[in-house]
Amino acid sequence: MWFEILPSGVIFTGLLLSSPIVPPIVAWIFRKDRKYTQRYFHADEVDYRMYVRDIYKFGSVYKPKGLEALDE
Repeated sequence: MWFEILPSGVIFTGLLLSSPIVPPIVAWIFRKDRKYTQRYFHADEVDYRMYVRDIYKFGSVYKPKGLEALDE
């Protein structure tokens, strides 16, 4: 009957509505702090150096260029 779809509909709606709430909670559990932030560059100096290198050599980090773009 039509009411057989109600449990799966409730489960689906619950998961859909909880999607913005769950990631900060999981981050708090695993990272042991209350901040829910992206990984910043100061956390990993190697990534920051590669970011600065790409801007200096290629002008943009969003449009990667190959070795042919480098001057010899």
